[in-house]
Amino acid sequence: MHELSLAHSIGEIALGALREQPGEGWHVGSVRVRIGDLSGVDADALTFCFEVVRGEGPETAGASLLIERCPAQARCRDCGMVYELTAEVGGCTSCGAVGRECISGRELEVFGVELLS
Repeated sequence: MHELSLAHSIGEIALGALREQPGEGWHVGSVRVRIGDLSGVDADALTFCFEVVRGEGPETAGASLLIERCPAQARCRDCGMVYELTAEVGGCTSCGAVGRECISGRELEVFGVELLS
């Protein structure tokens, strides 16, 4: 389960943000993460693992993981149409061409850490 190592990394990123904060008494309130549908990350498993990891230190105890899902999207190489990739979609939803460029859905990024005093 690679979600456990990802949860540890997310916790480390949050602690890094905490270390940059001047003063004492701060703790992590929440961590915002983007996960693409094509990233291979199970959001439920990551949430479960983060709940385990957050309890390893007082600075992260009680922190929440807020996940933003990013749908898989492609751009048609023939007509430029952007469309969502699904199991049912074989080609461009506008012109039917199969040549495409994946433009989203592979994301896995921490884009926010909320610190509370």
